[in-house]
Amino acid sequence: MEAPPARRGSQSIRRHDTTAAARAGSALFYLFSPFRGLVNGVNLMRGYISFMIELEMMNEHDENCFFCQANRQSIALTPSPQIWETAHWRVEHARNTSILGWVIVILKRHCNALHMLRAEEWLSLAELLPKLCQAIHTLLGTRTEYILQLGEGQGYNHIHFHVVARLPNLPSSLTGRNILNAFGPNTRHKVSSALMAAFSIELRGVLSAESSEE
Repeated sequence: MEAPPARRGSQSIRRHDTTAAARAGSALFYLFSPFRGLVNGVNLMRGYISFMIELEMMNEHDENCFFCQANRQSIALTPSPQIWETAHWRVEHARNTSILGWVIVILKRHCNALHMLRAEEWLSLAELLPKLCQAIHTLLGTRTEYILQLGEGQGYNHIHFHVVARLPNLPSSLTGRNILNAFGPNTRHKVSSALMAAFSIELRGVLSAESSEE
C-alpha cells in the first residue's frame, strides 16, 4: 500500500528543516569564528599572566634564606608569637638579645638591597615604623629607638630592619653602635622566651589599639 501523500510531504518538510538548520549553523560558525579567536587569545593571555605571577613569586623567594623560610612558615626564627603583619612587612621580636623590645621588621619577599624596594613597600614601611616606635615607647618608656638595616650575614641577606628599644638605664657599653654587643648567639643574659612572648603579645595589643583609633 502506498504511503499517504501527507506523510511524504511531512518527511520532505523535515529534510528541508534539517538542511536549513545546518546551513544556519554553518553561517553562525563563520559569523562568530573571529570571536572564537578572540576568546582563545584572552585565555592564552590569562595563562601567560598566571605563569608570570608564579615565576615572579619563585624569583622572590630564596630557599637558602632564613627569612624567606620564616615567611613561608617553614621555620621559626623566634620562640615568641608574631607581633604584627602588613601587606609587605612582618614584625617579630629578635631572639638572642639581652634587650627586651628588640624587634625585627622583615620584608615579605626576598630582596637584598634598599634601592630595590618598591614604592608601595616604602610607603608601607613609612607608615609602620612610627607606629612601632611609639608602641615600644608606650610599653617600655624608651629614651629613643634605634633603627638598623644591615642584612649581610649568610642566610640573612634579606631586607630587614632592627628596631631597638634604647632604655633610659642602658649602660654606656651598649649605647650607640655598641648596641650590637647585646645581640647575637654569644650574648649573655638573654631575654627569656616567656618574657619575650608576653611582650610581643602586649606590643601587638598596643599596635592594634592604635590602628583601631584611625
